[in-house]
Amino acid sequence: MIWTVTFSPSLDYALEVDGLEPGVHIARRADLRPGGKGVNVALVAKALGAEAAALGFTAGFTGREIVRALKEAGLRTDFLPAKGRCRINVKLLAGQETQVNAPGVEIGPAQVEKLTRKLAAAGKGDFAVLAGAVPPELGDGVYADILKAGRGAEFAVDARKGLLQKTLPHHPFLVKPNDEELCQLLGRPLSGEAELWE
Repeated sequence: MIWTVTFSPSLDYALEVDGLEPGVHIARRADLRPGGKGVNVALVAKALGAEAAALGFTAGFTGREIVRALKEAGLRTDFLPAKGRCRINVKLLAGQETQVNAPGVEIGPAQVEKLTRKLAAAGKGDFAVLAGAVPPELGDGVYADILKAGRGAEFAVDARKGLLQKTLPHHPFLVKPNDEELCQLLGRPLSGEAELWE
């Protein structure tokens, strides 16, 4: 089983337009789908034939729609309630993609503890994917705390800066920094493939 965690799932509203200038535009195509890094991992894992479950936090009518769409896609879901409402992100496709990402739900330490207990139930041979940002008030140590409490699962982490860095002493099975995140982690620019491999 692959368990994915998304602290801030979203509805992603993708609009394809001919160009992006000030004024009124009529979209050629519009698509509304669930998103967030962990949600995306769960959807891809399911599409590749793996057993996957999406965990995290949802709130409001947008949260209900996210859960409905994921269940319709055949995913197991186990989201905890939060305050506020899940975000709606706008993706404008006009040659290059422009994204406008909204703030996420409000989550407190007690809810994180409940999530940690859920993940502690994962067994040997399971994988848990911690992906994406967390509310800033939770601090950079929240993913590290989840790893410390984990028992059977192997963890993969896809996060930025301190959120990723603080997990490293707990030896996650896999980390996935992109070029920019790797530079942030090391505190210096990297140029060329050889430096990236090093």
